[in-house]
Amino acid sequence: MSKIGFWLQNAAPYSPKERDFEAINACYGVTSIRQSDLLLIYKFPNVRFGDAPTGTMRFGEPSTPTAGVTPSDPTGVIQCHTVALSTKKKKGDKDGSPAPKVPYIGKPNAGEGEDPNQTEDCLFLDIYLPASLFANGTTPSASVPVVVWFYGGAFVEGSKDGPDPNNPLYTGVGAVNAAKALGEDVVFVAGNYRLGAFGWLAGQYMETAGAPNAGLHDQRFLLEWVQTYIGQVGGDNSSSPAYEIMWDRTGTLNQTYENFVGSAVPGCTSRDINCVRELGLDDQALINANADLVNTYYNTGVFPVGPAVDGILINRLPVNEFATNSYWQGLKSLIVSHVEDESGIFVPSITDDSGFTSFVSNFMPQSSLSSVRSAIMSAYPSSSYPDAPKARASAVIRDSSFTCNVQQLFDAYGGTADTYVLKYDVTPKSGLFTIPADHGTDLLPTFWNGEVDFAKFLASVANKISPIPIPPFFLNGFSKFYAAFSPKFQAYLVSFAISGNPNSLASENPFWPTATADGSSIGNVLQAQATPTDTQFTVIVDEINTSGLCSFWKTLAAEIDTTTTTTTVAAVQTPPPFVPSQDVLGGEADRDELK
Repeated sequence: MSKIGFWLQNAAPYSPKERDFEAINACYGVTSIRQSDLLLIYKFPNVRFGDAPTGTMRFGEPSTPTAGVTPSDPTGVIQCHTVALSTKKKKGDKDGSPAPKVPYIGKPNAGEGEDPNQTEDCLFLDIYLPASLFANGTTPSASVPVVVWFYGGAFVEGSKDGPDPNNPLYTGVGAVNAAKALGEDVVFVAGNYRLGAFGWLAGQYMETAGAPNAGLHDQRFLLEWVQTYIGQVGGDNSSSPAYEIMWDRTGTLNQTYENFVGSAVPGCTSRDINCVRELGLDDQALINANADLVNTYYNTGVFPVGPAVDGILINRLPVNEFATNSYWQGLKSLIVSHVEDESGIFVPSITDDSGFTSFVSNFMPQSSLSSVRSAIMSAYPSSSYPDAPKARASAVIRDSSFTCNVQQLFDAYGGTADTYVLKYDVTPKSGLFTIPADHGTDLLPTFWNGEVDFAKFLASVANKISPIPIPPFFLNGFSKFYAAFSPKFQAYLVSFAISGNPNSLASENPFWPTATADGSSIGNVLQAQATPTDTQFTVIVDEINTSGLCSFWKTLAAEIDTTTTTTTVAAVQTPPPFVPSQDVLGGEADRDELK
């Protein structure tokens, strides 16, 4: 790869009021990525879409940049401040030193490379596109579909890209390459949003002093930027696309905010937001307090931050919005997916029934929700999990935060939109080693591309979690598997992004039908598997997310909304209008990805 100077018409700077580009011929350091003699990909790195959210704007909504590229802008791999979720110990370690939690391969910072530039000034995006769009000079020659990616990471870690050039996450090279292989083009965009306490503090106090769901506002802001400006590089601006929602606005969410402020500024007894807004850019006290907040909760199996009911962007728990038709119903098609084991890597250390009881109490700590806790204990009785309290907790996390999201989206859209459901159960083997179908492993074929040395990337990860080196022969085996499997997997996804139908361009793949109800399960689900034959994609009935279990969580959600609603919270407000003009959206039902 080489750096080239590329002059982009109408690129910067930004107008502070109308958010319109005033000047032309602004130069970005564009990366040229040659996939072959016939395919050259341009990457526009670190395009600013929001001003630095610091000072009085810290914990607030993003704002329009007041300037284009400046010498003071951060450079390199720009990331928002993250907290690495690392609770699993490395095998053989006597000192208990932490090691990345499996599957560490599903994180953009996995592998080698220089430390990324983590900063509060992180609202940047990357654009990937085929150079052929500029075959006629500096004016794009076509208007092609746009894919927008928001990374996962439980709202506390993740980024638009990472430091290891052999880690394919989350570059757009694979998508652009896959589209070109099908005779089409796409533009790919990946952008940052604020994480942890910087992006997801919420509660009644924050509703008046700051902006709950600031990270969600960042995502919305990025989508607005794409709709406005992606046409400058050949994207079609009329065609651009899991959650565990927090709800206790006057209790737990307020307490989380107060814990964070008290940790960052111990002398701030009033817990006033100005105490933390007065701290400087990337103040270490803020970074440490964010890490303390996340780790304190995460070790109990509970995440402290995430999208929260705020009366503006989120009025109620999503399942309750679905139940009352209070959601956008303009979708014509969507893909919803889950992996075989979504929850296993998130389960805390539980050795007996009392540990499970403590887990449920941490999961639903409010005193007003004692009946909800009892209902969970009854729905997941110890008799169904003899001598397996961790499996019991895993089932609760799986159903409440992952797979029932699939069922809810199917129930909401299955009758009005072409809904394609995917179960990812790919467990490639190489000798004695296996990559399990855990949360995040479906990212590997999604972003795989021929530019990376995948075996080298796997080696760098394996050395951090294995007590003995894994022979290169086995790593090469994995690399060969993904090189063969990923183009087929990507063909479905890119075909969907271009046409709204995963079959339209993936003619060599097995047919993927729209999902249907099959008793208490979802039928016509495409299952991806690792097999030595061509039967890597089969159509099944998905028994994981059943309507019976999901109805239980739907009933609990209604009780939670009713129990925790308070008349002292500010009246529901309407955010500025933003209705996606596209007809096609796609995304996973993961708790930590909102696409």
